[in-house]
Amino acid sequence: MNHYTENTPTERGFEMEMTYTDHARLSQIDRMFEEARQERHDDYVAEAQRDSSVKLNICDAVMICEGVDDADEETAIAAWQLLIDTGTCWSLQGWFGRAAHSLIEQGICHPATK
Repeated sequence: MNHYTENTPTERGFEMEMTYTDHARLSQIDRMFEEARQERHDDYVAEAQRDSSVKLNICDAVMICEGVDDADEETAIAAWQLLIDTGTCWSLQGWFGRAAHSLIEQGICHPATK
């Protein structure tokens, strides 16, 4: 048994001892969840790409939406739609989500299908 322990308070205020093995298991679970999230995100990107004639990745879409990269109207709309379809716009700075919501309300973009 490893002597590394950490006292962690629980919801009821009691203390629980976590061993090094417990931390390793939690790290493994975190990695599994991150891999699953990434696979799901990749599936959303692939589906969004199939539905659009403009091919973008998330980084390009963000740069276009921020105005760093120039784009024509069709490409700009495709960039916003990709960020909406993948859910990326909801996890970036607040103005991305507000702008995406406005584009959906105006009928320029549509809500994500999933």
